[in-house]
Amino acid sequence: MFKYDESLNVTYIPSYYPTGKYEGIRALTYDGPETNGKKTKVFAYMGVPDGYDMDRNYEHKIPAMVLVHGGCGYAFLDWVKQWNDRGYAAISICNVGLFPVRRNAGDREGAIFEDWTHELCGVFAQEDYTVPPTYDDMQLSECQSIDSMWMYHAVAQVIRAYDVIAALGCVDSQKVGLMGISWGSVVTSIAIGYDNSYAFAIPVYGSGYLDEALSFMRFKFNVPRSKQMWLAQERFSNVNIPVLWLCMNDDFAFSANSNSKSYADTCKNNSLTQLSIKSGWVHGHSCSWDTDNYECHEIYKFADAMTRDKGSFTYITQQEYNKELEQEGTLSVIFTGENNSSVSYAATLYYQTDYEYAYTFPADIHKCYLAHKWKTAEATVTSKDGGSFLAVARIPENTTYCYLEIAAKTDNIKYVVSSKFYS
Repeated sequence: MFKYDESLNVTYIPSYYPTGKYEGIRALTYDGPETNGKKTKVFAYMGVPDGYDMDRNYEHKIPAMVLVHGGCGYAFLDWVKQWNDRGYAAISICNVGLFPVRRNAGDREGAIFEDWTHELCGVFAQEDYTVPPTYDDMQLSECQSIDSMWMYHAVAQVIRAYDVIAALGCVDSQKVGLMGISWGSVVTSIAIGYDNSYAFAIPVYGSGYLDEALSFMRFKFNVPRSKQMWLAQERFSNVNIPVLWLCMNDDFAFSANSNSKSYADTCKNNSLTQLSIKSGWVHGHSCSWDTDNYECHEIYKFADAMTRDKGSFTYITQQEYNKELEQEGTLSVIFTGENNSSVSYAATLYYQTDYEYAYTFPADIHKCYLAHKWKTAEATVTSKDGGSFLAVARIPENTTYCYLEIAAKTDNIKYVVSSKFYS
């Protein structure tokens, strides 16, 4: 499906190089697929850690990340810097065809109308080029050509972004990860079914099986053309890389049943694939990279495990759900702990007895949660041989939905992995 000229045509734009604390990050464009017979340009920011130069080759290579924003987002400078500060090269692409109108655009959230434009002007203007389609809410026409669809361009841009950053002389091309937030996680979930270049993926909030979501996403992916072309699960059999499916248990936009089904499909091909259902989190962009203000340690822990030390993460390896109708049962998991003796583990059962996924579209997504409240029950954790642990919880009567959370804690951080979402 994704065929286009092999030339990346990476063009650096010095007049838009960021300044201040972002100095060293570069602004650039690269070619996306054609639309209506014209080439498209994609804007991005790309940076490398201190001590590295994009224009030099290195014997010691570093890992890298491709970063895909969500709705009302764009290429974020803080996102690139966060990964650079952790020793990763990073590229944050603008997947909705936006271009900056000032230097340091992307240094804040919520400035989509002030700092960006959906047109090629000034230094970005070039004959025979046009902007890619912008976000279309998946309201696709039966007669619409594929090269005019936003999702086609967004996925193709992600596939090409790997080539852009993997070409750097400091980057280990076998250790390039892909992370998407919200709509970017939907793009990520689709892209990994088409392209196996990435070493791992972290979709945050979204997933496949959105046509079965309990949230309003169900309606967007039951539009006939969307269902025909853009259901990520149709290509999950092609996904053999580790994936961290990271979501919330009360997200207004995405429901954990979809993430759980995506996890169940993709863990068959890679035992490192994990599900993390977070409680008490929020939906947004900086919530997924700013560990000073938000609990999002799973993202960096998983990336480091995939690129540096696989034993630095907690993995659920087996799970069993036993429940008789209207009677108590058990939910148990076996998990492998970190190779770090200072990590402690606790398990919690999250469950519902009267579950209704009611929502309203929020004025402020950072303050919007579902109306339902999760109940919790303690679970036991016991050690097994070989560094494994067994966690077991009793399932209360009349439970309709439940999952088991494993929390790994040190003095500095806490992160969670989860069982499947059972109903």
